[in-house]
Amino acid sequence: MTNLTWDHEVDLLVVGTGAAGLTTAVVGAVEGLKVLVIEKTEFYGGTTALSGGVAWIPNNPLMKAAGIPDTPDDALTYLKHNVGNRVAPAKLEALVEHAPQMAEYMQTNSAVQFQMMEDFPDYRPETPGGCNGGRSIDPKVFSGRKLDDYAQLRKQNTEIPGGIVGSVKELRRLAFFRSNPKGLLAVWKMFPRNLWNKIASRQHMSSGRALAARLRYSLQERDVPLWLNSGLDELLVEDGAVIGARVMREGKPLNIRARRGVMIAAGGFEHNGAMRKEYFGADVAEQWRSGAFTSGSPGNVGDGIKAGLAAGAALDLMDDMWWM
Repeated sequence: MTNLTWDHEVDLLVVGTGAAGLTTAVVGAVEGLKVLVIEKTEFYGGTTALSGGVAWIPNNPLMKAAGIPDTPDDALTYLKHNVGNRVAPAKLEALVEHAPQMAEYMQTNSAVQFQMMEDFPDYRPETPGGCNGGRSIDPKVFSGRKLDDYAQLRKQNTEIPGGIVGSVKELRRLAFFRSNPKGLLAVWKMFPRNLWNKIASRQHMSSGRALAARLRYSLQERDVPLWLNSGLDELLVEDGAVIGARVMREGKPLNIRARRGVMIAAGGFEHNGAMRKEYFGADVAEQWRSGAFTSGSPGNVGDGIKAGLAAGAALDLMDDMWWM
């Protein structure tokens, strides 16, 4: 690697444009690093843009402001009871400690703004340490008109009937208004917002698209470049350390030096038939052979996982996923 010619040099190279990758890029830029973000497909946003965009953040600042009680001990008890020994305790402890700090940091230093769902319980609130509401937060609605590259933000492949745009919190209140008519008063903004969308193309968006858009806007405001159609080919290693990556941009190989590191946030392998067969078994792979039964981004074929393996990384939890 000593004779390698660099086509581009940055402090931090981020691979992938879901919430994890874009959040890393935002933090790097805020902290003064020269950042480059790459995305293999023609659209950014990853699986995040296809999702509900809800984050599980125990003991978060919004809970504290609303007077909803929660403690790190309760959150850790909940995780350890439901996760068991499958994940190292140190990782669970790190999540409980740093997740609320992350939420506060992003709301202070970026365009990301959350709202708390006080009536959205943990998945298993009846278990030790469980909470009946407040730990789940979702992004506030955002207007795509603020984005220079709105057309390149990945579109959701399902649409709420009538094209209604509302956050998860708003849609829940709308769905249950018969049992709580006052809920309509809390979501009145949805109606003029959706009218503006139809007659003036205000391009309001919610859920995961709103989160991806808010993160992208934060990078846009700091002039952080995002390359589309630019996939990770391999990590470049010297003396046991990753010093950069080879990237295929528009079919052309480029060597990018990353002085401070490479963040791989390139998603899973749900659209890779061979990897599904290897890690889930032949029966599951056959039932799922077309890849149609996944809500993951089409670009998720395991590029980051394979690059990490080639550089000597270890893998875990490869036989698990979010089954529905």
